Amino acid sequence: MIAVLIAAAMAAPTPDDAADVLAARGCLACHTVDGTSSVGPTLAGVAGTERVVVGGPQSVTADEAYLRESVTDPDARVVSGYAPGLMPRFDQATADEVVPAILALPPAAPTGSGPPWMVILALCSSAFVGLHLFLTIPRVRDRVMARVGSTLLQVLYSVPIGLSMGGMIWSWSEAPYVQLWAPAPWTRWVPLLVMPVAFVLLLAGYTTKSPTQTGQESALSTGPVGIQTITRHPANWGIALWAAAHMFPNGDTAAALFFGGFLSLCIVGSLHIDQRRRAAHGPHWEAFAARTSFVPFVAIMQGRARLDMKGIGWRLPVGLALYLAVLFGHVHLMGASPFPS
Repeated sequence: MIAVLIAAAMAAPTPDDAADVLAARGCLACHTVDGTSSVGPTLAGVAGTERVVVGGPQSVTADEAYLRESVTDPDARVVSGYAPGLMPRFDQATADEVVPAILALPPAAPTGSGPPWMVILALCSSAFVGLHLFLTIPRVRDRVMARVGSTLLQVLYSVPIGLSMGGMIWSWSEAPYVQLWAPAPWTRWVPLLVMPVAFVLLLAGYTTKSPTQTGQESALSTGPVGIQTITRHPANWGIALWAAAHMFPNGDTAAALFFGGFLSLCIVGSLHIDQRRRAAHGPHWEAFAARTSFVPFVAIMQGRARLDMKGIGWRLPVGLALYLAVLFGHVHLMGASPFPS
């Protein structure tokens, strides 16, 4: 009996070994071993604790059987406060390696309540959208430029917007999962179908000279070319599609604040650009706008534009290649699998 106990103690991984095993298996891309929050619940000291899972006021004990189920069928009983559908399924062989490592982790040191990440996210998202719109109002921009000059204006424009965007990303990564709606399983497929279009729109929008871009108003004389025959705001629509495709499958407050900020800015901002260009360029803008559309493909369906695939050219295959690169690197870049489990 003593020999069996000694052998078992020698076989059990140490906390350091356990962390190495979990890191090697990719678990620490979404979980932590120090008690801090992440995409998934922390694994520190989870063994033997009571876990409240979604689907009703249900409590389960995180014993070996539950941990194995969480590895091989992660959506069966998701811990309340965390998003379902993010963790891929693993086989029993992986569970045989991962579960003992989780059981060997010590409890996390007690921590304070932490910053109010959801409030910070809401403030940063509001600042990100508001500053974009406020600083592009012609009266505001012209008055500031007259006082500080164009160079300092760019600094005053870029720095607060960059800080607010950085705050959005940071607070979104730290904010807890608070469900607003229960996403249907089919919504997990939406990003896979929408993002190829979004990548092409983004790439083509930023590499095609357009009067909707700052400093490129001279393109009014050439008329819509390439991607502009689909929409005069391709880059904004690319970002809007990215945001919408990721917001609805998540269904939580933090995702709504984060992706909703980008989505609202792109739609309202595009309308704002149209208004400013109409006021500044009058009939020249009207002539350009008559040959394209705000909403993608509307001008083509109405016969006001003809699809210019030659003008899109290399942007289509390169955009799709970028999509595939991000798709298969998503779990390493973002810590979550893009493929429905």
